[in-house]
Amino acid sequence: MSLEYAYSLDLKLEINSTQADIAFKENKITSQKNFRCPECGIAITCANLEKPKKDRKRDPYFKSVEDHKLGCKQGNDEKARKSQTQTEEDLYGGIEVFPNKVRINLTQATAKEQGNQHNDESNSSVRKNQKTNHINGNNKSIQINSRKVSSLVVAFLKGENFEVSLPNPYSEDISLQDLFIEIKGQSLNDLEQDCWRIYWGKAWVNKYDEFYQIKFDNFLCDDGLKPNKQGNKQVQPTFFVAKRLVENYPYKKFNTENMDKMNRKPKKVFILADTPALNSQAKHINFMLENLEYLEIIDLD
Repeated sequence: MSLEYAYSLDLKLEINSTQADIAFKENKITSQKNFRCPECGIAITCANLEKPKKDRKRDPYFKSVEDHKLGCKQGNDEKARKSQTQTEEDLYGGIEVFPNKVRINLTQATAKEQGNQHNDESNSSVRKNQKTNHINGNNKSIQINSRKVSSLVVAFLKGENFEVSLPNPYSEDISLQDLFIEIKGQSLNDLEQDCWRIYWGKAWVNKYDEFYQIKFDNFLCDDGLKPNKQGNKQVQPTFFVAKRLVENYPYKKFNTENMDKMNRKPKKVFILADTPALNSQAKHINFMLENLEYLEIIDLD
């Protein structure tokens, strides 16, 4: 989902991620967050730029941390790439299979599956497939355990714990309980960068003409934020669900009728996402939702 070029606020010119990596090593770029879309000006991050090379699982690349403005060609290209169905190979290609580690099933739903699902989708959705690995010249069949985000949420709330294998581009193994991060006033600097985590907390679903805004009840902080009316550099983080995602989604849980019922109501929201970031005006902190497979919304206790 990466962008080919971004505008560097430090260099005052448009560059690619390889040039950004070289300039960062030469101390000409001060932060991986100092980039903008060269066409519409929204905030761009050069992921992995600040990681030592030995710790990188992927070379630095540009990614949007807020939605592009209407009509932006780079934004349209990025949206087209995101709309392409992700396969298991896209998500976990090159990652070794271990039978005692659970993968996250993020393959997008198809219309054929709708008749087999119900309102809560599949809290018990534990998929077990077989994969043949070529190890030491022998073919060995290994069982793949995978769960949807909704199933991981249920296990987390029950206090279960097991190893989870996270997908590309931030592949790593992490315990279930460490995967979940409650939003409760942290600074962005205290959140690990360039990694998948499931952020959660009480949140409000707000309906607009072209999207649903999800706004968390608690705050996140950052020194780069413009002070609010009380003089504090904190804000309730948000993300957006495009109406087109809801209209094309086959499960009942996130269809238009059910999303509309959530309007202006508090829920418990879970989003599998990269680290949230400041928007270009430094007024908001946003998550980026990849698609609805990365989201779970349940009633408050």
